[in-house]
Amino acid sequence: MAGLVNRSLDLALGNGVCCKRLLEYYWQFYYITTTQFPHKLELVTRGTRAEFVGNLMQVLEKTDFLVQVSQSLLVNSKNITSSCFS
Repeated sequence: MAGLVNRSLDLALGNGVCCKRLLEYYWQFYYITTTQFPHKLELVTRGTRAEFVGNLMQVLEKTDFLVQVSQSLLVNSKNITSSCFS
């Protein structure tokens, strides 16, 4: 899982090669959200949580499997099985 976290850091920094490798692990991603600290994001995957410096919009632009559901949250659309709006 450590390699997955490193790839997410490279994604946030804009490394195109690692961004392509990151897509191989999309099924493990649940969501990416902002933290209470400026420019810091939290990545939650199957089995791991990691914080890294980044910009939510840049991450969104570089992926096709993340969907912005609020100003501070990107979710992996491939892992959504149901939703409840009440």
